[in-house]
Amino acid sequence: MLVRVDGLLLDIALLNLVENAVRHGGEGPIHLAVRTEGADVCFDVADRGPGVPAEAEALFGRFVRGAASTSGAGLGLAIVRAVASLHAGSATARPREGGGAVFTLRLPQGGPDHAPVPELG
Repeated sequence: MLVRVDGLLLDIALLNLVENAVRHGGEGPIHLAVRTEGADVCFDVADRGPGVPAEAEALFGRFVRGAASTSGAGLGLAIVRAVASLHAGSATARPREGGGAVFTLRLPQGGPDHAPVPELG
């Protein structure tokens, strides 16, 4: 599975997701996963924190912080959403079974123009 992305922007987006989980994800472990779903590659960051509100979509707005947050400018998830959008992807949050949250950065295989990427090997 290969994805055509700007490596620096992907690094920034994933770092923001992990830092968000560390800050707000409670004391439990943080789980990272990369998986394919259809024609997309999904990067999941899951925690065991307080979860996400019913209006989880609002968390991706600029200068928005979660209800329990006392630090940060509220830009991390907005940056993740912007990076996803630049690559014709998406960023979402959902409750995690058993408590916590899962944040997913979804990018199309082959990049934003859906051009095929040759397999290595």
